[in-house]
Amino acid sequence: MTTDERIDRLTGIVDGLVTSVTTLTGTAITHDNQIEGLISVAEQHQARIEDLMQAGEKQGKRIERLVEAIEKHEKAIANLERQWQAYVRSLPRQ
Repeated sequence: MTTDERIDRLTGIVDGLVTSVTTLTGTAITHDNQIEGLISVAEQHQARIEDLMQAGEKQGKRIERLVEAIEKHEKAIANLERQWQAYVRSLPRQ
């Protein structure tokens, strides 16, 4: 094999390597872009989850207030029942 043939062979190998590196670099850039897109989606989901958690906490507080109101009403109803029974007992028997 002559020197020119060896140089041509090496040139072909180098050209193939350049093509491979260019392809791999393009693929890496594509993957980087995909990863960045996935990170963006994950960040959006995290923000939505935080919003939902805050809404859940607000609903929890509302439920607590409703339970307190129900307990007050139950006590008021029980008190009215006692007062009504006392009133009925105080009436003269017929």
